[in-house]
Amino acid sequence: MQIILEVPDSMVEQEVLQIFKLFAQRMLNRLVVGKLRYGHPTKKQKYHHRLLVEATAYHSKGNAEQLFNIANYCVLEWIAPSQPKHHFDNTVDSVTR
Repeated sequence: MQIILEVPDSMVEQEVLQIFKLFAQRMLNRLVVGKLRYGHPTKKQKYHHRLLVEATAYHSKGNAEQLFNIANYCVLEWIAPSQPKHHFDNTVDSVTR
């Protein structure tokens, strides 16, 4: 299976696109291994909590490997949300901008 990213050439530098593709591939590799180890994502896995723990660990240690875990926990939380207030509202202002 191949994932095709459609981005106008002028919008993203090739170096950034290559880094993104590498990051996404490494995320996917870890998701595949996780699926083999733990099965299909469920709310019982509490991905929201794991995401917060990984973010705290990254903040204190700076290990870039944890960025893959954070990104994957975001995906898994989207698939099987454990955050009780989980919803989608794309009109909300970002808290970091």
